[in-house]
Amino acid sequence: MKRTAIYLLLSLAIINGCSKSATEPEITASDLLSQGWTYFNAGSFSAALTSFQQAKAKDPALVDAYNGSGWCQGILGYRDDALATFKSGLIRQFSNLEMRAGISFVYASLDSCQAAIQSDSLVLLSDSLWGFSHKYLLSADQLMNYKEMNLLLAECYYKLGNFTASLDAVKKLDPAFDIADVSTSDGQKELLSKIENLTSAI
Repeated sequence: MKRTAIYLLLSLAIINGCSKSATEPEITASDLLSQGWTYFNAGSFSAALTSFQQAKAKDPALVDAYNGSGWCQGILGYRDDALATFKSGLIRQFSNLEMRAGISFVYASLDSCQAAIQSDSLVLLSDSLWGFSHKYLLSADQLMNYKEMNLLLAECYYKLGNFTASLDAVKKLDPAFDIADVSTSDGQKELLSKIENLTSAI
């Protein structure tokens, strides 16, 4: 009688286990990726990063998981990790403009202005009206696009002392803005003030 009861309990456990696995399929890398962007769009960057990293672990060839991870790491201040993630992603898809844009901002945050300019310029040469395909809550208009890329160029060129190139980037955002002479101290101050105003507006 006791042995019969044990067999019955084991049979029920097996049936319940099969039933559970049938109704709760394993979450896929694609599911995790989608979940990550949902978190990202809501501004939950830590949760998004976890989902992207899990997606990447399940499918190391899933390029967009590197993209999402890199953006989250950069936003959360893990700049070295973001740089490494974007580089890994770009090895897999060199032409990915979203990762190229992301790495531009990471380089700029690390004061690697020349590298930031090079990467940024590649994005704008490929698509002068480039736009990030996801909501970006950290921006005034909740968009990340060519405007931020041109502003980044303006900031980096200014830091490098290339005030003419900095002015050219600013005029992409405000064609009416002009300075008589950016080689003068007053002209440079006016340019910097404009860049600061654009930073708060874009």
